[in-house]
Amino acid sequence: MDQIEILPDDLKAKISVELSNFKQKVKVLYFISKTGCSSCAEGVRFIEELAQISNNKLIVAIYDVDEKPKLAESCGVDKVPAYVLLAESGRDYGIRFFGIPSEYEVASFVYALSLVAEPVEITSDSTLDNIIDFNRQVHIQVFTTPQCPVCAKTVRTAHLIAYVNDKIRADMINVTEFPALAKKYSVQSTPKVVLNDTVEFIGDEPAQTFLKAMNTL
Repeated sequence: MDQIEILPDDLKAKISVELSNFKQKVKVLYFISKTGCSSCAEGVRFIEELAQISNNKLIVAIYDVDEKPKLAESCGVDKVPAYVLLAESGRDYGIRFFGIPSEYEVASFVYALSLVAEPVEITSDSTLDNIIDFNRQVHIQVFTTPQCPVCAKTVRTAHLIAYVNDKIRADMINVTEFPALAKKYSVQSTPKVVLNDTVEFIGDEPAQTFLKAMNTL
């Protein structure tokens, strides 16, 4: 029996156009585990579908964390499924997805791919200028649910912040796939943003809120 495709045809057609127009290729490292990961196989299908419609703009490599623990550790992958996005050159912008990007987060994933694929001209803005100049390590975790439209917007903001500053890493975490993390961080509503495990806020917030939180670290 043929597998059901993850992406509907109309969405695939739109995404195909976007991916085909990328100026550079993007490397996607997809980390799985053959034990204890009920959604990893579905995640393989998701990224393989994107690769098939990308006009060769996506380079996908699939790794088992149990077989490549050092690689997973070097990428900051401590849970699966996980997607690590790298430029064709291998440059790491600190953009991560933990859990399968579904529903509203599909658009977030394509946006993140576009950041990595094409040099983005950042309009001069006092907030982003301050983020670019921020000189401390920051780990941003954005806890999301697939049905949450404002979550996707918050994820895109976090990934843009990581894109402009090499000291910042931003993770999308689908809490439906990581209930233990939802409990650990007391995620009662989404999006919930946690910075360096010490500062947090809830809701769709602009880059200014991220910067304000970063300045308290």
